[in-house]
Amino acid sequence: MNLSKCGNKIKNTTNAGGSSVESEVLSYEIFHCGFRATLRKEEMEVKYTDRTGSKSMIDYTCTCELLDLQVGVSVTRATDAWETYDEERATTHLTEKLNGLYIAQQNAEEKWDRNMLHVFAGSKIIAKKIKYAYKNLPKDVVSNAVVLITVAESPVTLFDCHKEIQENTGNAEEVAKGKKQNNHRKRKRRKGRNRRRKVNK
Repeated sequence: MNLSKCGNKIKNTTNAGGSSVESEVLSYEIFHCGFRATLRKEEMEVKYTDRTGSKSMIDYTCTCELLDLQVGVSVTRATDAWETYDEERATTHLTEKLNGLYIAQQNAEEKWDRNMLHVFAGSKIIAKKIKYAYKNLPKDVVSNAVVLITVAESPVTLFDCHKEIQENTGNAEEVAKGKKQNNHRKRKRRKGRNRRRKVNK
């Protein structure tokens, strides 16, 4: 996968911890391609006026040209790996993340127009549960936030993709080489048969 300049910047910059960097990079690339977003600040570049008793942070901020908005994005994943991801779990998950987004926006020195929670759902079934839970959340929890859901069923991680592509390309080259050799042998056999036919005549 060819990353944008800002996507590479997020990939190669230390974040606040955890294993979320792949999700954050892929999230930014989706915003970049889908909304013509340009990165404003990464997670560790956003400064907060009050961090007392709160660990809520934004993952990145960007300018979305197509939306004409400054957006603060928080990225999360929803999979069955945590246990059964039912509607109750979806409600709890969204509530925690949206509350965190609101607190981060209130405490940040930088200001943006809209909060966006970007959820990578492990299946279409989980995505439906998230949509149902979101529709039933109280207005004070949703606030000015929008939830964007991306269904990502493939277990291949972002940074394994390049290796996998190289391996598949190598296998394809080997197959093509084998086919070329087989075709060459077939042509030689045909020529041999044609010569024998001419001699017999």
